[in-house]
Amino acid sequence: MANKTWSLFLLIGAMLIITAGMASAGNIYKWVDSEGNLHFGEKAPEGIQATKVTTDTRKVDTAEPTAREIQTYKEGTQARREKEIVAQEKRLSRKEEKAMRAELCKTAREQIAQLEPKPRVLVREEDGTIRRLSDDERLERLQVAKDVEKEHCDN
Repeated sequence: MANKTWSLFLLIGAMLIITAGMASAGNIYKWVDSEGNLHFGEKAPEGIQATKVTTDTRKVDTAEPTAREIQTYKEGTQARREKEIVAQEKRLSRKEEKAMRAELCKTAREQIAQLEPKPRVLVREEDGTIRRLSDDERLERLQVAKDVEKEHCDN
């Protein structure tokens, strides 16, 4: 009989501890920030509309999001999309710039290879005629090609 009484006291004590913990639980709030991110906390932030979340596991909170929460979410989603588009455009422009620099480098090196060792360089004019560059013209074109190589080639 003493064992049953002792077990009953233990059972009642455990139930009191469990229910006391549940009763002392604070409120939980949810809100959406300006970037559209959902947050939860024990205190509602000032200046932002927050919704109290029920912690009773027997009930399911079926409250629809407020119009402001939906709008904030949409704006945050749109802002993230725009940031991604800008980042993608930057990646593409860097890729295009790198390709352009590589092409300029290649062309400059080809011109240097043609102009540097040969004192007699022939060029085709726009009208289709062929003429020989003077030494001054050749040296000027060589210097331009070397400047382009210096600027666009990774040596």
